[in-house]
Amino acid sequence: MDKKSILAIILLAGIFLLSCTPKPMTLTEQDNGKEITVEKGTEIAIELPSNPTTGFDWYIEKLPENLEPAGAKTYVSSKTDKNIVGAGGTTKFTFKAVKSGEGMLVLIYKRNWEGVTPESKKFEIKINVR
Repeated sequence: MDKKSILAIILLAGIFLLSCTPKPMTLTEQDNGKEITVEKGTEIAIELPSNPTTGFDWYIEKLPENLEPAGAKTYVSSKTDKNIVGAGGTTKFTFKAVKSGEGMLVLIYKRNWEGVTPESKKFEIKINVR
């Protein structure tokens, strides 16, 4: 085989591998209460509005067996309000679908020292992993 043929085979193999990699999925508060289906190996990012300066933050209340955290929870201050003291932003969780099956992911927005109250917001999503 000549070098051009080998290079073509390597290029095609790379394209094939990239097409087999599940695309990451991003969910927002508009997805609350929905049901999603993803392939095993898919990364799922959940981005929710928050304002930790008020003492409120998002916490994992229920993590299904078919997901695992894929990195630490992060917070990004709002770009439009970054100079305003106490301005909100976005908390981001990233999970990876690791096991076939279905389960409920539940996140809760609360003050940790108060626990769950009737005013606590919840983000719930049913996740089916194939």
